[in-house]
Amino acid sequence: MKLIENIIVESWPKELDDLKPSAPFKRMKYLKAERLFGTDKPDLRIPWTIEDCTSELSFLRKREIPNFVVKIFIARNADDVVNEKNLDEWSRILQDNMLSKLRHLVGEAMHLRAEQRMEFVWITHFPLFSRNAEGRLESAHHPFTAPIPDDVPLLYEPNKLLSITGQHYDLVLNGVELGGGSIRIHNADVQRHVLSTIYGESLEEMEHMIKALSYGAPPHGGFAIGLDRYVALLFGRGNSSVPIRDVIAFPKSKEGNDLMTRCPVEATPSQLSRYGISVPVPVTNEVGGDGIIEEDDKIQSPTH
Repeated sequence: MKLIENIIVESWPKELDDLKPSAPFKRMKYLKAERLFGTDKPDLRIPWTIEDCTSELSFLRKREIPNFVVKIFIARNADDVVNEKNLDEWSRILQDNMLSKLRHLVGEAMHLRAEQRMEFVWITHFPLFSRNAEGRLESAHHPFTAPIPDDVPLLYEPNKLLSITGQHYDLVLNGVELGGGSIRIHNADVQRHVLSTIYGESLEEMEHMIKALSYGAPPHGGFAIGLDRYVALLFGRGNSSVPIRDVIAFPKSKEGNDLMTRCPVEATPSQLSRYGISVPVPVTNEVGGDGIIEEDDKIQSPTH
């Protein structure tokens, strides 16, 4: 994480010196981000946080609502934000009970999300596992993410898997996820247990990796940054509404064509030969149907 911070600071464009960040960046645990902002991608330019008022408003509780929770945020100086033009959109978001979306909508209406500021924050301590819509256990990041050292024993306690914290980290800028990374599992026995016992996956395709880890691998990790998203934020001086298509190096048409490199194009026979690729040739048979002739296929004359 320190390496990524140094790369960003040292490569910062001179034209944006007035917005240049300083390291270290802010850090926030996943649960805190969800509690205060309702999202793991908070835009810290918006000053309001979500507060739990369940106990203060407990007199509103009804028997038919067993899991009664009340959360609010106070948007100061936002009196004129709601009007007849956007009332439908407000109602939709309120029905979805998405305070994080509502917070962003108010911030957008008050032009806070276009403010020329760069608010970097690392989101850390993500859960290692989560449950999908079908209730099955799945990886919150990827199945090779390592748990924090203190939680390794919990991998062998099925009823505590959802309480395990992973070594996964995201870098967020102005409410946009710039990239993510993690420390990988480097112990062969732990990786085998996660894949086989917890996920119930066959180890056949991963046996080479498990074997390599068994020879002794140092702790290792990685991080990938979304360069297009990063450039879009730089181009907009922090404005998170600038679309990627305005800055992408090789934009594509709606048909998927790259007009700059004129791709995709048909490969030449010499290119195919260089890589040992054989492509089936489509043909039309006598009754007008399409067929495929492979290189090894033999066309035989009909017998009479």
